[in-house]
Amino acid sequence: MKFTVSTKELLLQVNKLMPVINSSSVLPVLECIKFDLQDGALTLSASDLEITYQTSIKVNGNDLNIALPAKVLHDTLKNLPDQPLVFTVDGLNVTIQSENGTYKLTGVSAEDFPKAPEPTGDTYEINSNDLLAGINSTLFAVSQDELRPSMTGVLFEFTEQGLNFVATDAHKLSKSVLNGISGENSYVVPSKGLNVLKSAVNGLINLQFSNEHLYVSWGGNLVSARLIDAKYPNYEAVIPTNSKIAEVNRMELIGSLKRVLLYSNKTTNQVVLRFANNELGVNAQDLDFNNEATERLSINYSDDDLTIGFNAKYLLDILTHIESDSVKFELSEPNKAAIIKPETGGVFMLLMPVMVD
Repeated sequence: MKFTVSTKELLLQVNKLMPVINSSSVLPVLECIKFDLQDGALTLSASDLEITYQTSIKVNGNDLNIALPAKVLHDTLKNLPDQPLVFTVDGLNVTIQSENGTYKLTGVSAEDFPKAPEPTGDTYEINSNDLLAGINSTLFAVSQDELRPSMTGVLFEFTEQGLNFVATDAHKLSKSVLNGISGENSYVVPSKGLNVLKSAVNGLINLQFSNEHLYVSWGGNLVSARLIDAKYPNYEAVIPTNSKIAEVNRMELIGSLKRVLLYSNKTTNQVVLRFANNELGVNAQDLDFNNEATERLSINYSDDDLTIGFNAKYLLDILTHIESDSVKFELSEPNKAAIIKPETGGVFMLLMPVMVD
């Protein structure tokens, strides 16, 4: 059994699959890419049991089914110039013939490769840019605490008004709303699956959910990710009603925070913001080393003076994931969460304060 394919085209498909491959898996087959050739369509698959990625290309050749070591194959392809490659399969023995070389490797039986879950459930057709906007504006806020598994993923919450993307680590919270989609269910999608999608999807996509999996398909590609089986916390309970409004130039504040952060306590990363009479004071100090820095920014704020402390790194995380020239701070008291929003759009960020020393 054999087939012919160009180096460039095969490498393009293999590159898509590599983020799924677990190089330290206890199951050797999970370190492989499955090749399934039928009727001139070559389907390539990678899986770590939680995420499965399938992609396909047209090739010339006979039907075959085998799993090949991903790293060896990938490293071979990326070091070859673009040219036709002939793959010959004899049992588990594979020979790759290039213009100037011959490469032999041993595959694994495709029967040992985990079966991909079949897409089920309602299908939502959306633009990949809308999906990526929801992922990019929330994924940074996902918790790394494995003791709270539901918070290690992004909540996909279908409502009558739209699809909400929500993530929180208990210090910061981010919510993005995609209008035009309605439903009733909610699902928690793991971070790794979303990171795979971030670098892959394009154009119109089909989004499906079953009780156990997310399925995203587009242009001959399918990614399935096992959902996190845990109830997401009631995030709406921590959202305050704040009446004090400040409008701040986003890039000016980012620059100020980066400079002042250098003088903060390296354990707390605390920065103190003082909103007063169209001016924002940004202060940080490290009493252990007698370091201190203060800057002032012109803002739009005419409410009562307010001094509030934040972890500067968390605040920078939020500001760098907002795409807007200016941001709106909705504030209340020094011990209540701040709401941070762009000028327009359905993005909502929340940051818990820290006690000011």
